[in-house]
Amino acid sequence: MAWTNAGSWIPSATMRDALGNLIALDMGATPDTFKLFLLPGTITATIDTDDSSGVHRGNAAFGTEVTGTNWTVPDTLVSPAITSVAGVGVKFDADDVSVASTTISTAVYGCAIYDSTIDNSVGPVVVVVYFGGSSYTTNNGTFGITWDGNGIYRITLHP
Repeated sequence: MAWTNAGSWIPSATMRDALGNLIALDMGATPDTFKLFLLPGTITATIDTDDSSGVHRGNAAFGTEVTGTNWTVPDTLVSPAITSVAGVGVKFDADDVSVASTTISTAVYGCAIYDSTIDNSVGPVVVVVYFGGSSYTTNNGTFGITWDGNGIYRITLHP
């Protein structure tokens, strides 16, 4: 596994640009469209070093996007939402992903989620999700991602 920043992360530039009102990430009642693309075992994108122009789907630092038979590239998240979590902060979540009859022969180690409403082809990446070091492929099977019960990510705002 050659991720330079193993683990899941929110790009600092995306958070900075959203809080600075340079990009509008709408996760409210009528959220933007969020899509995910699959990541290979080698990426060089990092949480802090990519500026806002580099934290996007087309950035070579994310490696060659993994594709396969019957895998819609990229896949659209269903029911994305950000909600308050009492005593914790906020969480971003969506329905689990399940795509049947896929053949994905390149090992998948994670995915990145981006806001395609801002830019359908590249959009800013809002989170990179690392699948924990195991690689996944399919041979005419279902490729699925089951998000954690705590959401795709949480931001802790309370001590």
